[in-house]
Amino acid sequence: MRKVVIIVGNGSFNNLVLLCTLIAGLVSAFDTQVRVFFRDEALLKLTRERIGDVNFSEAFKGMEGEALERLQTSGFVDLQGFLRHAKELGEDVKYYGCRSSLYIIGATEADLIPEIDEVTSVSRFLTEEFVDADKVLTF
Repeated sequence: MRKVVIIVGNGSFNNLVLLCTLIAGLVSAFDTQVRVFFRDEALLKLTRERIGDVNFSEAFKGMEGEALERLQTSGFVDLQGFLRHAKELGEDVKYYGCRSSLYIIGATEADLIPEIDEVTSVSRFLTEEFVDADKVLTF
């Protein structure tokens, strides 16, 4: 089984939609173990308070409504559900939150959406998940 590690720092709505699409493609096309490490603004986006915010990146300025409509036409309901669905498509997909980023954003583990499997330190994630990855991607 191949292992893909994805480190996500960008917390824009469209970046996380892209992430879910990538995870779904990886686990559908290949026998792939996926580990996703959310940090900084991506982790902030995965708090219960902010998961529902539709914050497209600057590149989508002026077309946010149309882009969201197109997503909804294709079956997209909400980001949290899309993250859950991408995770459930694979046999071995896990989401991690960065402990230091959690501290910086002033949140606790209880503030995160339940799809986050574990909060851990960067060093622990690197030694336990990153070190044996076949591919590493960053968003």
